[in-house]
Amino acid sequence: ASKAVKDMTEKELAELACTYSALILHDEKVDITAQNLSKVLAAAGVKVKGFWANMFAKSLEGRDINSLTRVAGGPAAAAPAAAEAPKDAKKDKKEEKPKKKEPAPVAV
Repeated sequence: ASKAVKDMTEKELAELACTYSALILHDEKVDITAQNLSKVLAAAGVKVKGFWANMFAKSLEGRDINSLTRVAGGPAAAAPAAAEAPKDAKKDKKEEKPKKKEPAPVAV
């Protein structure tokens, strides 16, 4: 479930900000250290308590960030939820009228 930033607790906001900061550093191939996390947070104008950057840096130290992001989402993660759909929900889908397909636009 999603939550608007304005509705987040201080803890939730700190976790989200540190997570995004770590992903930015990883994407830029920069070491995920407390100092670098703090720099990204400061550049974003996000203030979190000092222990958050240290805690995230320690928890991600030596971890394969790519493997963590692959597990977090994508089609494979949605498959188990779809498999658990109640049989009644599947019947409702079959009863819906098929939608007409729009012709694809032609490049000129």
